[in-house]
Amino acid sequence: MVRDLVGQERVSLILLQETKLDDCDEAMIMDMFGLGFDFSFLPACHTCGGILLAWRNDTWSVSNIARGEFSLTAEITLKSNGVS
Repeated sequence: MVRDLVGQERVSLILLQETKLDDCDEAMIMDMFGLGFDFSFLPACHTCGGILLAWRNDTWSVSNIARGEFSLTAEITLKSNGVS
């Protein structure tokens, strides 16, 4: 359902909070969102939390990723105009 919505709406930047996921890999990202997405992930602690940031690498540039105990911070730049 998520993959269909991402394709239908042509979503290029996704942030999911409270994922409850302990692990996330490229296969899971491709299954959820389709081809062309990079990602950064902060795992859940037992059944609490979890953050997933995913972006189309042809549209966005993501740098300076910092993972805190309960946070994920990144500088996100739109490639078409350089706005961060």
